[in-house]
Parts: sequence; C-alpha cells; structure tokens
Amino acid sequence: MNWVDAVDQFVEDYTLVLDNDADGYREELEVARSFAGDRVAFAEYLRGEWDDYVDQVAEQCALLWGHDAPATLLIRQMMGGWGDAPWYRIADHYFDRLKDEVNV
Repeated sequence: MNWVDAVDQFVEDYTLVLDNDADGYREELEVARSFAGDRVAFAEYLRGEWDDYVDQVAEQCALLWGHDAPATLLIRQMMGGWGDAPWYRIADHYFDRLKDEVNV
C-alpha cells in the first residue's frame, strides 16, 4: 500500500468511526463549529488530539514492554507520522457536515 492509499484509508476509518458514534459525531461537529471555518486551526487541533492519544497508547506499551521494545516502537510508528494531509481532509469532512446541517 502506498502512502496516498494509506492516508485515504486512515481518513476513511477515522471518519467512519466518529460518524457512527452519535456522541462522538455531535462532539466533533461542535468542535468544528467552534473553529468557524478555520480549516488550518481545526486540522491542527485534530492532529494535536491524535498525537496526545498516540503518546498515551505508546506510554502504556512502554510501561508493559519498555521504551525500546519493538511493540512500543511499532505502535508509535503505525499510529503516528501521518503528517498534515489527513487532518485537513478530516477537518473538511466535518465542515462539510456542518454545511449539510444548514442546508437540510
């Protein structure tokens, strides 16, 4: 799988999970609304939240197996390192959902 396909899959999975969780979906729309269309700020917020989550998961792995254990390093590598691209697309996804709400 190339990087573009991997990013596409990550965005699809991320939005699928949140869109199918009523509370998570409402919360994500409220956060999107609070950014008032500021795509860059919302994308940075999303990425920051994800990075915090990755750190929490990696720290739990490190407690179990150590900081240099292959499992810990693999978890951090697999979950992190996405760059900016997916976060802009995810931000756009929720801004589009807000527009859809207005047009209903």
